Amino acid sequence: MKPTLLLAARVFALGIILLATGPVGASDLDYPQLYRDLDLPEYAGATVTGLGRSNASLADGISVTLHSESSHGVLRSYYETAMADLGWALQETVAVTRLRESGMLDQFPFNAVFCSTGNVAFQVTTVDLGTVRELSISVTDGSNSCSP
Repeated sequence: MKPTLLLAARVFALGIILLATGPVGASDLDYPQLYRDLDLPEYAGATVTGLGRSNASLADGISVTLHSESSHGVLRSYYETAMADLGWALQETVAVTRLRESGMLDQFPFNAVFCSTGNVAFQVTTVDLGTVRELSISVTDGSNSCSP
C-alpha cells in the first residue's frame, strides 16, 4: 500500500474512533465532591466539561463548567426553582426584573446569583455556543454579592 494511502486510512480510522468516543476525557468529569456534599442542583440534561483547579473548599471556591442543549429559559427556570427549593435567595437586578415582567427574560443568556443564609454565593452564567449552551457555575463563601 502506498504511504499516503496508508496514512489516510489511519487518519480515517482515528477519526471514527474519536467520533464514537467523544472528546477525550470529557465523559470522565463529574461534579466535585464538595458540590455534592452541599446538595447543590445537578442538571440532568447537562454534561460536565470542566472543573476549577481547586474544588476542595468554599474559601477557594468551586467551579464547574457544563454543556447542555436546553434553552436559556429552561436552564434559568431549573436553577431558579432548584435553588429556591433549597432556601437560597435570588439576587435580581432591576433590569432583569423588567425583562421578566415583559416576558423577554427567557430569550437571552443569563447570569444569576443565589445567596444562602450563611453568606455563600451560587452563581450560574450561560453562554450560547451554537447548538449548546455553556453553563459556568461558581460557589464561593463570603461573597460580596451575598453580604448583608
